Amino acid sequence: MSLFLAGSISRYLHESTPNSLALRVLSRHRRVVNLMDEKGGMWAVVHPDVGNGPFHIVLADAASFDGWEPGATGRWDGRALMIRNGQVDATAARVWDPFLARTPMIIPDRSWELARACASAILAASPPQAEMDARTWARLQEGVIRLGKARRTGDETALLDAAGLLAGLGPGLTPAGDDVLLGWLARAWLGNNMDGTWAAGRLMDAVEGRTTRVSEAWLGHAAAGRFAEPWHDLRSALARADGEAICRTMSRIASIGATSGRLALLGAFPSP
Repeated sequence: MSLFLAGSISRYLHESTPNSLALRVLSRHRRVVNLMDEKGGMWAVVHPDVGNGPFHIVLADAASFDGWEPGATGRWDGRALMIRNGQVDATAARVWDPFLARTPMIIPDRSWELARACASAILAASPPQAEMDARTWARLQEGVIRLGKARRTGDETALLDAAGLLAGLGPGLTPAGDDVLLGWLARAWLGNNMDGTWAAGRLMDAVEGRTTRVSEAWLGHAAAGRFAEPWHDLRSALARADGEAICRTMSRIASIGATSGRLALLGAFPSP
């Protein structure tokens, strides 16, 4: 049996899961294996360069996931994850907190201006619409407009309309429309102005059952305020009004997936 050591584990997984839980592999990729537990919760075992996320166990070193085919079953025993010929030992793993707004931070107005400028430059240099059909892009733009209205006015109807347009829109493990929704949620939590209960209750009602299981998990965590590590780094950079760090971190976000990161930036910082 192959033994993998975990470098870190999400606090959400560490504190909210029982000591005995059955899991099943949903998808295997070169750097990520996505799993679902018997209660419907999402897990991911990831390489170090993927980094911390709301439901991640991050390996201490990159490793092959041979034998972890979709459908393979395993078990979590409170300290280790066992899947067929592999065991991920999380006994000594650092516990990482995915909750974005655990500590209050004041974000200067100047920081939002810097972030919008960085997002515009990133999206202009590598436009995501070049990688999708015109119909999908048009629907995506309409969703972004409605999300903007929801942000400005607190209009729940606009939010639900946008979610209805965007949920599950486009191909892939995390469809394009969902990436935009995640970015919108990130922007709200970055600004300390999101009521997580409202977001989870209203937006997720509109999304549930309309997208992939993996994408629905990401959105559910985002609605509750739990995000991948680059968003945490962006929040720290925004609080310092550090323009170089803001752009550097946003470039890291933009590099996530084929278009996922760029579309999340579009949702978070749409053009005026």
